[in-house]
Amino acid sequence: MKYIILNHFIIILYLIFASDLFSQTPPFYHYTSSEGLASSQVYEMMQDSDDYMWFATANGVSQFDGHKFTNYSTKDGLNSNSIICLTEGNKGEIYFGNEKEGFNIFDKGK
Repeated sequence: MKYIILNHFIIILYLIFASDLFSQTPPFYHYTSSEGLASSQVYEMMQDSDDYMWFATANGVSQFDGHKFTNYSTKDGLNSNSIICLTEGNKGEIYFGNEKEGFNIFDKGK
């Protein structure tokens, strides 16, 4: 009888401590303008069909390929630097929207 109780006790202890041994924290990265993001104030983000991440920021649009940021602003033809929304069209074009000037279309790098 003592042997059975001891076995149950060991099994219960194993189950309690095993759950702590196998827990994992998923990777989390915090990007700011220091890492190349156009602005630390991000209004919206999305992932396009080519797996690029896009960020609508207070200082333009940032495209992230997993390693580096490529930024677009009025210097690159946007009608405003304050981009507040993003969406992808049916043909893969990306629409950048802002409050006052309307929207811009990014199509195949143009």
